[in-house]
Amino acid sequence: MKKCILFSAVLAVLAGCSKGPKVELQPWESYRNPVVQEGLEDPAVMYSDGKFYLYYNGTVEDDVVPLMESEDLVGWEALTSAFTALTAPSPLPNCTIGSCSVIPHQDGFLMYYTASAGTSVVGVAEAPFPTGPWSDVGTVVTTVTSDAVLTGAPSVFSDGGSLYMAVGTSKGIFLLALSADGKSLAGETPVRLASEAFFAPAMYRHGGKWYLLATSGSVSGGANSTARIVYGRADNSTGPFVNSKGETMLDGASETLLEGSRKFAGPGSCPAPLDLADGSSWLVYNAFDLTDVTRGRTLMLDPLFWEDGWMKIRGGTPSFCSDCPAFKSE
Repeated sequence: MKKCILFSAVLAVLAGCSKGPKVELQPWESYRNPVVQEGLEDPAVMYSDGKFYLYYNGTVEDDVVPLMESEDLVGWEALTSAFTALTAPSPLPNCTIGSCSVIPHQDGFLMYYTASAGTSVVGVAEAPFPTGPWSDVGTVVTTVTSDAVLTGAPSVFSDGGSLYMAVGTSKGIFLLALSADGKSLAGETPVRLASEAFFAPAMYRHGGKWYLLATSGSVSGGANSTARIVYGRADNSTGPFVNSKGETMLDGASETLLEGSRKFAGPGSCPAPLDLADGSSWLVYNAFDLTDVTRGRTLMLDPLFWEDGWMKIRGGTPSFCSDCPAFKSE
């Protein structure tokens, strides 16, 4: 008798459930870091015509400047690399092509790449589309000053209709003016922006202020990586870039944006943050995932928030998960 009563109760519950509203499955509204699990160094990100394009240093010898695309900064699809070993620029004998900066310019796109072979230079290639085909134009920068050796990582941006490049050297970060077509230097005197304590610059304008993001510490060493992302703020792209205490990056001071945690080590090598159409800002960068550092420096994503004109990331460390960004950019 008890079994019959129990069975009837179960049927009643199931019948009640069948009369409820239909559940519509919704897309995921959050993501987990890293957003790309494989080793992916020195990312450069550009937005064009509804998609984000990611250029980076890969580990496959024949893929020179590998390329990915995304509609939401979270899901990335691999495309054909910008160059192969046969088509890659060769401004120096037996050189390797490293970090780059890609911008839309006039009717096409320009890629500023670092070529290294004992010494380093910055060259430029052009293409009609973000995916190519890329044609090498030539070398843009061979030396900055007589005693400043190029270490790569260019960041190219527009200010007042003119093009400029921030680049890392053995004597710190310098600002160089480019010609109107972006294919040569304008001949102006380089401006030193930050000391040799910083490298991998990224210039970013937001809310009427200029921000110089950079990496300090060591990006190698896996779990022992000491890299962190820092920045300074200025009224002009020529500086001086200062922290919240008024101390300058020329003197080695900075504002810390992101440092390592128990989950991720050595955050660094970020391009300029991306401002989306919904008003949010996002940072793409590298870090070691301590669950498996053999994968190398993976791709990370985190939202920025602002306090009195100073950018912050929640907790000051890489997030494990976060809400997804909007799918459209300005």
